[in-house]
Amino acid sequence: MLRATWSVTGVGEGQRLIGWQRKWRPVTEPESAWTTVKPDLPASAREDIVTQLDVRPYEISVLPRYEESGTKKSGVAQTAVATPLKDEPGLDLGKVRFRAETGLSGKVASWDKYDLVEWEPWIEKHVPYLKAYPTRPAASSTRWLDIGLPPSTIVQGYWDWDKEDVEGGPFAPLNAERRSSFITHRVEGTIPAGYSGIWLDDINWHTFYRNNKQSTAFEPEFKEQLELIRAIRAKIGAGKLLTINSQFFDVEEYVLGLTGTETERKVIREAYAEADFASKEFVISNLTSAATYKQLFEWVSYLHEHGTQLEMHPTTAEASVNPGLFRKEHQFNLATYLLFNAQATALKSGRLSLGGDFIGGKEMTPSPGGNTDPSIAGSPEPKARRFWRGYELDLGTPVAGEGGKYKRESSGLWVRSFSSGIVYALEPGAAAVKVPALPRMMETVGGTKLAPGSRPELKASEGLVLVG
Repeated sequence: MLRATWSVTGVGEGQRLIGWQRKWRPVTEPESAWTTVKPDLPASAREDIVTQLDVRPYEISVLPRYEESGTKKSGVAQTAVATPLKDEPGLDLGKVRFRAETGLSGKVASWDKYDLVEWEPWIEKHVPYLKAYPTRPAASSTRWLDIGLPPSTIVQGYWDWDKEDVEGGPFAPLNAERRSSFITHRVEGTIPAGYSGIWLDDINWHTFYRNNKQSTAFEPEFKEQLELIRAIRAKIGAGKLLTINSQFFDVEEYVLGLTGTETERKVIREAYAEADFASKEFVISNLTSAATYKQLFEWVSYLHEHGTQLEMHPTTAEASVNPGLFRKEHQFNLATYLLFNAQATALKSGRLSLGGDFIGGKEMTPSPGGNTDPSIAGSPEPKARRFWRGYELDLGTPVAGEGGKYKRESSGLWVRSFSSGIVYALEPGAAAVKVPALPRMMETVGGTKLAPGSRPELKASEGLVLVG
């Protein structure tokens, strides 16, 4: 891959720039013939990417085309010699991977009526991860396991601390006997029933303990909770999946070593070391400052470097209450997810490589047999049995020339380039900015076409995902 950028030169006063002609050739002796790229780029373009080149020096020429007195002419070309970066196939981290919040059966927000064989092909195509809510006994609560989904579909079994009075409790405060009872009444039977693993809610370390009945004293709950997580991992084995949901503001500064005692930091880090997934509840909805937004990326980076993927929850805004905020939060959440999406490294022996992170949403899926509501989705032509377009995107692989990672500008604008798109997010509290001039024709998730050279404006806590 070779990226060329240029400025406007070679066009004088009275000459109207109408486009750019590009050509390239390998540096050889004698000189090779030029390869001209068609069609010409529009006048507003300032960048181009050439792929599928050998790793050897190439001469690149960009020549302005202009109109003068009704006649089309060519100006003075800009030329340079460069060696392309090797095109690496890489992970498809621009592909959005959706995690469905199925809900308890019978609840308004549940995915009732999707758990039918007729919906299996649609779910297989769109939903690689289902967060399911089995009831006891798990062996007879298998509605998502019975519709023929492929083994590659993740179906996690959700468990929390409710119904402790009739299902093995009390669990407060935790001790060895109560840990064992929790596993007997919550974990055992879930894996044999066919679930991919355990989704463990309300793993809270400092705030509002699991059912608000526990002592808030530092010990014994702190280490007892870690021992429970270790016991669950031992029960399900390395090849099954474990998700733990702790509140971001309850853990991130301890994980990053910014607060707390060494014991607190060690216990929380060791808990995450047992998990395949860390869950971010309320996602971007409760990130209200540049500092907390930056810490989200630092926290996610720590998790990735220590073998744990992230799963993003739905945003908190309701379409029926504030549709504008609802759409804004979905866009910002999607952009944030695509900025940091990466494959976790340093996996423990036997753990599954999951290929990246996951994102959840709500009210953006079709009703069974129906359409996605275009007033909510912002998608130009929603079709039957289709997601909001944002959850169907595949922007390809990260651009190797930027190390494949996001970058943050001093303005608070976060950017990541992919082979088939660009992602922008403006952090909370930042002044409005215009993104850099677009290098080529691109399209928003909502279907708006943006010409090369366009500079859309973003306000604080807004995201922009562009395709093309």
